[in-house]
Amino acid sequence: MNKRGHVLNGLLLALGLGFVLEPGVDAATARAIAEITVPVVLGALFPDVDTAFGRHRKT
Repeated sequence: MNKRGHVLNGLLLALGLGFVLEPGVDAATARAIAEITVPVVLGALFPDVDTAFGRHRKT
C-alpha cells in the first residue's frame, strides 16, 4: 500500500468514526469528523515512517 492508500484509508476511517461517535447529519457530526481526521490520518501514515530511514520493510 502506498502513501495515498494509507491517507485514503485514514480519511474513510475518520468519516466512519465520526458517524459512530455522533450519529446524524448535523454540525456535531461534522465537528467530530474534523476533530478525528488529523490524528487518524497521521496514525495511518505511521507504517511508512521507516521510508525516511532507508528501505521500507516488506512482508
